[in-house]
Amino acid sequence: SFLLPIGLALRTADFLSASVSNILRNSHIYTIGDLREVTASQLLQIKGFGPKSIVEVETFLREKGLSLKPECN
Repeated sequence: SFLLPIGLALRTADFLSASVSNILRNSHIYTIGDLREVTASQLLQIKGFGPKSIVEVETFLREKGLSLKPECN
């Protein structure tokens, strides 16, 4: 199976839509590793990042066997 490097830049990965990639980059989330260090709640606080964007990101990560940071309850 293909292993995706954690340090791979999201914009070069070309797996996310341009709008989601731009929002993440503008929020200083540049790599898959950066993305794994944030929770869904944190992403939802970013202007322009809504539930559909969360689904896109979670699907992207799940396809690679990865996930967002778990929520602390």
